[in-house]
Amino acid sequence: MPPRVSAPRPDTAGHFHIDTAPLFPLNGYFAASMIKSELYVSAHSGRGFPQSSRIFFLTTFLFGSPFTLLLAQGSAGSSSLSGPAKAGTTNRIVAAYDGGKITAAELAEHQDEAFFVADAEQNAPTDHIATSDEKLARHLAAMRLLTRIAGERGLTKAPDWALQTKLIEQRVLSQALHEDVRHQVFVSDKEFNDQWATNRYFILGVDTIEARRIGISQAKHGDKALDRAKEALAQIRAGQKFEAVAKKYSDLDPKTAQIDTYLANFWGKQSGLALAQLGEGKVSEPIATKDGYELVRVEHLAMHRNPGDEEARNNLKAKVTELAIADHIAELTKAAADSFPLAKTTEPSRPAGSGSVRPANSSPPTSSAQTVSSTNPVLLTCGLFTLNHQEVHSLAVARAVATMPDDQMLEIILQEDGYPIQMGELARNMGFAQRPLVQKALRYQLDKELAEKAKALILPEFAATMSFDEGRVRETYDTKFTASFEPLLEYDFLLVSPGVSATASGEERAGAISNAQARAQSIIQRIHDGASFDSITHETGLQLMAGQSRVVGESSALFPLVAGLKAGDVVSQPYEDFGGAGVIRVKKYEPRRKMPFDIARNYILVDFRNEALTELRRNFEPFLLEKYHFVFGAGASTPPRAATEGAARQH
Repeated sequence: MPPRVSAPRPDTAGHFHIDTAPLFPLNGYFAASMIKSELYVSAHSGRGFPQSSRIFFLTTFLFGSPFTLLLAQGSAGSSSLSGPAKAGTTNRIVAAYDGGKITAAELAEHQDEAFFVADAEQNAPTDHIATSDEKLARHLAAMRLLTRIAGERGLTKAPDWALQTKLIEQRVLSQALHEDVRHQVFVSDKEFNDQWATNRYFILGVDTIEARRIGISQAKHGDKALDRAKEALAQIRAGQKFEAVAKKYSDLDPKTAQIDTYLANFWGKQSGLALAQLGEGKVSEPIATKDGYELVRVEHLAMHRNPGDEEARNNLKAKVTELAIADHIAELTKAAADSFPLAKTTEPSRPAGSGSVRPANSSPPTSSAQTVSSTNPVLLTCGLFTLNHQEVHSLAVARAVATMPDDQMLEIILQEDGYPIQMGELARNMGFAQRPLVQKALRYQLDKELAEKAKALILPEFAATMSFDEGRVRETYDTKFTASFEPLLEYDFLLVSPGVSATASGEERAGAISNAQARAQSIIQRIHDGASFDSITHETGLQLMAGQSRVVGESSALFPLVAGLKAGDVVSQPYEDFGGAGVIRVKKYEPRRKMPFDIARNYILVDFRNEALTELRRNFEPFLLEKYHFVFGAGASTPPRAATEGAARQH
């Protein structure tokens, strides 16, 4: 039987080795979490993979299989975005930009890197049809520009960058291990044919089941219902016809002994799975129902979505392979957890920097590694991976929770990256960190992270420098801008004080307010009859509140009283305010009006910049390359600003 990977074990010197052992049957614990459950009944939404499975894992998983992730290049400081030339390529310049150029040899380095090619395609310009070489050159130039900007802005010296490089390394190593598993799983023709013959309905799922039923009522037979069901099943297995046994034993409608179509989950998910696994022409064990027990003879299973034979075979092979992959990932996950535990510690003297990213040509850390001082203790170890106080605290600062205790921040890190930390250490122990393609993938992921940080930094700066045609601003104001100011009232208020003490009863206060309203109404009538507002203000019991202003919304009680009044007009009814009742004399009333252009213009420009920023995020690379005068093909050898590298550095 082919070997499988078992948990790495340390020898007396502390080095780890990989044992091999017979491959155990697959279980569905991990598989069930990887394959999406659907509403139909299938193995993936219920129990694990059938115990009859024997999917073999190739021994090349351990020996010499290449890392299949084909990613692009480098990190700042050790970037391979300008790598060595391939044989047969030239130093002919194919593209240039402010402060840099790209040769045919450098371009060739990326032509076979699937993820780099995918990123280049995603960021390709939309205003013209670009060749594949131009797309690669554009993306390479953009990455170089952004990583250069990141270095010039000091992003690689940010307090949390050391931690990020460590975590990125673990993620890349973990991903490399996952990809290696995916590309080394093999399903033989015999294994596939066995699964097709015995488990295709169980794995692919069924929508409906054509079946016959025998039901034994719990209410009728009590504790003997199950024994009666088993007795009926024994007679069927002894050779008696299902229909004959149904006539003798079934408490269901006689029609249920005839073939009928049922939804796959008619008996519940687990029972539906059991019937799918049972196969056509078989009779089930007693199935517990709310009324007792049933025996079900499966006549026909309708596969989920009713695929054709070829499609069903392809689907089965894909899912069997995924289950095998999931099983091996689960085994490796357990091996990683057992061999590389996440050990929290506050001991001050432990190897430092052993989990950091190392250049491709460097050696792993040794036992003589530099130790961390007592002021910066190591808080976590996992194999060669370590995290110290400064690294953990730097993340708290970056997330604006600088006062968060280390143990809480460390717990957040483990929740987010505990799995790749452990799987990364298992991959490192298996030699993945020494694979050139893994090293290249790591450098590229670091560059991508720096590029994203630089992009986030300069996007608002780019947007702030954008200018917009004044005619467009005016047209937007005239045709689309609708913001307005609510009606505004400037007025004098002649208050009739209630003249009641703070200790007065509610009844006394209500009476005083009523008297104040009556006097205010009398004053309004006197003014309408010709008296002067100003002459009345000096009378006893009145207080002039001059120079008041307020917004008068259309839904307010005051709006219908003042709408349309002119300066000098007195409101026709008393108005309660300032703890009493009073008379309002209008000084100025402005109805609702559109926001003036000189104020609205700023809001319109903000909207324009936000829209432009959204578009800029979608098409950032074309904008960046235009800003830095990217040239491809003819003219690249003499770019208009090849000597103006300083212009790029100002950003």
